[in-house]
Amino acid sequence: MQESRCVKCGAELHEPSGEPSTPCPACGNLGRVVTMRLHDSFVVHDGIRAKAYKPGSSKFYIDTRSGASYYRKGDQWHHLIRVIDRENDRYVETIRVLSTGELIRHVEEPLSEHFGHGGGKNQGRANKP
Repeated sequence: MQESRCVKCGAELHEPSGEPSTPCPACGNLGRVVTMRLHDSFVVHDGIRAKAYKPGSSKFYIDTRSGASYYRKGDQWHHLIRVIDRENDRYVETIRVLSTGELIRHVEEPLSEHFGHGGGKNQGRANKP
C-alpha cells in the first residue's frame, strides 16, 4: 500500500503513481512524502530424528522421527510420526495435515510385512530386511 501526503501541510493526496505531481489543493506545494507499507511472513517447521545402534553394528535397530514433512504432490505440510523398530519387528507411521490435523494415513504392522513403500518400492519380498 502506498500513501502520498503534502510535505508542507500534510494533506492526504490521491495521485496516480508514476504521474507528475500537481500542486497540493490545500496549500499549492509540490513536495510529497510517500509512505509504502510492505508485509511478509515466514513459517518455521521443525522435526526430530533418532537412530539407535548396538555397539559394533553399522545397522540401526530403531529409527524414529517426528515433525513437519512437506508433501510436494499435495502442496501442503504434514506432521509425520514414524517408528522403524527392527528389534521388535514393528513399523508405525502416522501422517496428519499440519494445518487441520486431518488424518491422512496410519499404519501399524510388523516390519517384516512392510514392503513396497518408500525406498523399498522396487524391492520384492526376497529383498526385504
